[in-house]
Amino acid sequence: MPELPEVETIARTLAPQVEGRRIVACELLNPSTFEGTIPLGKVVGGVIGRPGRRGKLLLLPLAFGSDPLPPVDEACPSGSLARCLACGDERITGLGFHLKMTGRLFVYPAGTPPEKHTRLLFDLDDGSRLFFDDTRKFGYVRVLSPSCPLRGADAQLRRRDRQP
Repeated sequence: MPELPEVETIARTLAPQVEGRRIVACELLNPSTFEGTIPLGKVVGGVIGRPGRRGKLLLLPLAFGSDPLPPVDEACPSGSLARCLACGDERITGLGFHLKMTGRLFVYPAGTPPEKHTRLLFDLDDGSRLFFDDTRKFGYVRVLSPSCPLRGADAQLRRRDRQP
């Protein structure tokens, strides 16, 4: 299972590749990769903010239409998303990925076909593709919203304190 520094490294590596990019399509290749009650297709059209983490969850904040992205707290980039999740409204605020043992997120050029272990892919407005690969199929993604109930490890997203 990726440890905190590895999740932080993944978030920082993804930032220059996905921050400010709009999701134009998504394709779920393995249904068990998705958890939650909000359909994954609702993230299409969202603009990705700076990736961060909360515990071992990798977070991709999203903004829609005229909604601004939450301001980034340089000391705790995921703190602003945690504040949005605690406010209790209905809007979609982001995507949460738990990588579990073998999950990975990579950005590939336009036209790159899914690999054997690709479970989910997002097409971005610049033509690049964000792949969620997971060899063992333990990882998952969830659409985040203040109205969505969170259980177990995901409940830590509602905490407002800073993370190590």
